[in-house]
Amino acid sequence: MSALLCVRPLVRSLPLALSPFGRNDASYELCEDLANLLTQTAGTMQFSLGITEHDVLERCQQGLLLEDSVVTPTEAQWVICRLAELMQWPMPAALTGAEHQAS
Repeated sequence: MSALLCVRPLVRSLPLALSPFGRNDASYELCEDLANLLTQTAGTMQFSLGITEHDVLERCQQGLLLEDSVVTPTEAQWVICRLAELMQWPMPAALTGAEHQAS
């Protein structure tokens, strides 16, 4: 299921069973807004810290998974997938399930 969400994170075109939001439009809007807001932060992190796209996405995900986060772990995963899409970066293998397909 994770691979489907990461390959095409635009949940409005996905069946509700594949969406981490179900019928909750407010949750979708929050996650979409977070992904869009993180684009500037992600670009700045990559430039100022000189780290890879993968490292930027990993750090952003770690931040979204903090105890006081406003999103669930599944929503955090979706936000990172959407962020990668918005930045036109490769999808992290850990989020697409590619590491399982290679074995």
